[in-house]
Amino acid sequence: MAFYPGQMLNDGSIVRFNGKANSFTDSGLTLDIPYYYHVYNQYNNLTYSISVSTSVFLDLPPLAPAGLAAAVNADRTQAVISWSNVTSNSDGSSFLAPSSPQAVELVQYRVDRATTAASATWVALATVPAASLSYTDSLPDPDQTYFYRVSAIDSLGTQETAMAVDTEQRRFAIASDGVTRLQIPKELGGELLAAANAQGKDLIIRAVEEPAGDVPTAVKSVRFEAVITPDNTVVTDFQFDRPELSVVMGYEVAGGQVVASGGRRVPGVSVSAAEAPQGLGMYWHNGDKYVKLYGSVNPADQTVSVRTSMMGSYQLRTLYRDSGVSFDISNLNHKAITPNGDGLNDTSVFTFDNPRDSAFSGKIYDLSGAFVADMTPGPVSNSLQWNGRAGGRAVASGVYAYQIKAENKVFNGTLMVIK
Repeated sequence: MAFYPGQMLNDGSIVRFNGKANSFTDSGLTLDIPYYYHVYNQYNNLTYSISVSTSVFLDLPPLAPAGLAAAVNADRTQAVISWSNVTSNSDGSSFLAPSSPQAVELVQYRVDRATTAASATWVALATVPAASLSYTDSLPDPDQTYFYRVSAIDSLGTQETAMAVDTEQRRFAIASDGVTRLQIPKELGGELLAAANAQGKDLIIRAVEEPAGDVPTAVKSVRFEAVITPDNTVVTDFQFDRPELSVVMGYEVAGGQVVASGGRRVPGVSVSAAEAPQGLGMYWHNGDKYVKLYGSVNPADQTVSVRTSMMGSYQLRTLYRDSGVSFDISNLNHKAITPNGDGLNDTSVFTFDNPRDSAFSGKIYDLSGAFVADMTPGPVSNSLQWNGRAGGRAVASGVYAYQIKAENKVFNGTLMVIK
């Protein structure tokens, strides 16, 4: 007897494949439903051997909870940790019944606590059923800042962990190394909520470690991305309103030397642990290339940090840094700007190294030496910017001179305005 794909047999099973092969890939399957397979061997006389049976159950962890918040009472003895309802899997596919998930989709939430954002010892406080969207914690020490994270878990134990929040209402997107993170202040955390962003849905910020690619001086790479819930769609152009975020990147030391992620030797310039403040710096990818942001190196906790408003990809690299303020013209993002408000080349950003956190200022002049405008603070630490305007109006097309002053140093150059 011959069989053909799609044929239903007497036991209700359906033939999915008939032919010569040592493997078969099935498709069109649905999550959280078991599938059973029988495999037969056909002989020349069209008789079949006894079947070999197996089963498959496709499962994905539930999506991480969004809307994470911590509300502390006046005497700081209790914190109420709350989050939004999870209604989809980690790939964004909806639960079969979002308002009443099956146990294989979502069975409970687990609440963890730590005393630092970069903690290797998160303590599981409690698990609450899927219908619960908050947990009240008794704070051991009213003077201590506590950090919380919430995981959504299904009955198979698969889980995805949300961002962290602390008792000061700051949010954190923490990478898998437990140290590298994006820190969002209380004042900007509301932009992750549906009522306060252009997407109209709650957002999660993910910290995804990336390969360094072909950059020989790279120590670590990470991408911070905003994800819409419950769709799990990445918002490619999401930015926060103000440059008050902090990106912190951790580095490892082995044998007295800074090493790349996983303990690998940095193939480029070798930097000792003692040389880290003068030998490490942060870069950010502006959509076209990586640009230097420098950042502040903290050898005590082996991190480099920078203030920013920008999401996207960051990279920690070895590089030579002066002991004082320095400016590299290659770090000027646009030598020619077109201040027409279309969002393209509207602003020149000047980023410089400032290891002593010295005061700095910048001014724009025309070629006759007449003052045109003051530069304003830029989108990252130790940066200035000019939008091609003076007194609220776009200046005339032409060449303009910039002047940046810091630590009795003066950096001069020119840029062009095109209208």
